[in-house]
Amino acid sequence: MQLKPEIIEELKKPQGILILDEQITLEGIEKYLINSQKVISVGDATTNKLLSFGIVPDVSVIDGYERRKKKTTSSTKATIYSLNSKKNVSLFSCVNPPGSISVDSISIIKISLRSKKPVIMEIIGEEDLLALPFFLLARNDSMIFYGQPGEGMVVVRVTDAVRKKAKELIGMFE
Repeated sequence: MQLKPEIIEELKKPQGILILDEQITLEGIEKYLINSQKVISVGDATTNKLLSFGIVPDVSVIDGYERRKKKTTSSTKATIYSLNSKKNVSLFSCVNPPGSISVDSISIIKISLRSKKPVIMEIIGEEDLLALPFFLLARNDSMIFYGQPGEGMVVVRVTDAVRKKAKELIGMFE
């Protein structure tokens, strides 16, 4: 599915609660984790921020880039593995071209949401739009964190309303 130009502006808006960079704290994040089904992070900076607080997402989606600049994914993966010393971690890799949501990524998202152990989704391409299928496919009360470039982190609790909006937005793809 490719991104249509007319929905770019809609997708630039936070789809949940925006936590400004200077307001991101462990206490601020923990209040959103109460009664959460799954914790999902989309993006390297978001994943690294959660890991810095000792929070290991159930699903971490990374592509090795932060703000279009190449970073190393190995340190993110090493942190996830070290914080899960008593648990196995599943690593999946898939192709997701920029400005799209690939069938390959949807398949891995479905697998990751059924996993009992933490999952790292390493994206070859770009992970920017992959929060949308998580909004659609994750169980209610799952928490999805993703970055809002230059502003902070967005947190979304999956509800039927969130799922409906995601379905509408995904339906606008080609």
